Amino acid sequence: MEQSSELGSSANEVTALGADQQTIRKKWTALGGFIAAVLVPVGGAQAQTIPPQYQYALQRAEYLVSSGDVNGDGTLDVLVKARVSITFVDIDLLVPIVLKPASPTFVLLSSGGTYTLSANPDATLINHPAWQASSHDLVFGDVLGTGNNAMLLRGRANGSPNFVIVTSSSTGAPVLSQQLSAANLGVDISGSTHSVSLVDTNRDGRADLVLRTNGTIDTVFAASADGLFAAPQDEEDRVMMAWRAFCAALDAGDLASAQQFISPVTQARYMTGLTNLGPAVTTFTSTLAQPREVSTTATFAEYAITQTYNGSTYLHLIVFRKSSNRWQLEEF
Repeated sequence: MEQSSELGSSANEVTALGADQQTIRKKWTALGGFIAAVLVPVGGAQAQTIPPQYQYALQRAEYLVSSGDVNGDGTLDVLVKARVSITFVDIDLLVPIVLKPASPTFVLLSSGGTYTLSANPDATLINHPAWQASSHDLVFGDVLGTGNNAMLLRGRANGSPNFVIVTSSSTGAPVLSQQLSAANLGVDISGSTHSVSLVDTNRDGRADLVLRTNGTIDTVFAASADGLFAAPQDEEDRVMMAWRAFCAALDAGDLASAQQFISPVTQARYMTGLTNLGPAVTTFTSTLAQPREVSTTATFAEYAITQTYNGSTYLHLIVFRKSSNRWQLEEF
């Protein structure tokens, strides 16, 4: 990679490749014209219009979150309580008025581990002694690509339930979109060693789930068209998760995280180039389209990608190597 921010490996370059990579390169040569056509940008679906009164309602509610087993089924329930706001009206004397929150208080009640969301619970449930305060982190991002933020509830204690909540565009009510667990992600995102953010890493308009472990980016789960997250299903998914995590690290200027997604074979060379980019490293991925698979073997995968730089568009190959069951970039 050159300091100019242009990718250092291009489709016209020939590098010393292993047998698997030589096979892939032959397929690339045969498919080059087709891949170039595939990489023409395609416009995404139009974002749904959100009524102004529901914009960022989940954030504006300033929720406080508690958890506890209030129904005795042996599984934590979660209370998400909107902050009470009071204003005063001057009618000869100041009269306090309690303002309706932008989004209502709700509970997530478990029945054997299956959760339902109930808005505006009664005072008896809200004041139940089992609730323990400050149980979850709140993270916001537009997972649906509608221009309105969803809210991710991440448990601070290991094994706590985690959820994605969205706002109904028709009623403004909070809606349980997904419970996030090891069963559907392949990893438990709760606990003190983890932190999460919702960031659009693939520029499709939807916020993706970026997971850090001990401060370092571990993986990225891309939001589907319906704003859901899932564990990888095949090798292509795993390659793309590694690529998105690498891009998320660069976008954040986090070279320590980016380094773990580069193969040790070429790590020193590429880390020097990325370091030399300085602050420009945070905008580097904005020049890139999304990679498209050319071919994948047991240990190598080669993808085609376009880069638009200084008014010109270039077609490149990027190569991934699988080592210790982990995909890493080897040439890009």
